[in-house]
Amino acid sequence: MKETIISTKKFILKYGLILGVIGGIYFCIRFATDNIYTINWFYSSIEIILYISLIYPIYRYKSLNKGILKVSEAIKIGIGISLIAYSLSLLYNRILIDIIQSEYIIQTLNETKQEALINNPNISPGDIQETIKANRKYYSFTVFMVNLMIGFVVSLIAGAILRKKKL
Repeated sequence: MKETIISTKKFILKYGLILGVIGGIYFCIRFATDNIYTINWFYSSIEIILYISLIYPIYRYKSLNKGILKVSEAIKIGIGISLIAYSLSLLYNRILIDIIQSEYIIQTLNETKQEALINNPNISPGDIQETIKANRKYYSFTVFMVNLMIGFVVSLIAGAILRKKKL
């Protein structure tokens, strides 16, 4: 009996694009409602749901692959989907930051500066400026790494729970 193995590339591309478009719509809604700078439990909950949605393609892959799933396949699918979804989010962010609202990072960093002054009134203005420069320089890379780490952790947990070896 010939065994068929489902391609992980198909799942990565399909669900990565879906998650990226959903994330883009979510951020467009936040931008349109002027909540792009707002951080609270509601928006954090939606973002957690978006990350947890990585479990569905892994489960779907397992069900189409005759119930067989390796943890390495789950990680590959999860990280691949995270990369594609983040790439679409990065494209949206570049359009938002460079074209639509060029003061986005400056406003975000100014809000961070105000929070730093409230939390630590003894901090010097020079220290705040150095922190802002460092944050501005590494903003995209930090967001990229956080997305990959979350994608890795979610897919590792999903792979460990859903894994099944060949009989």
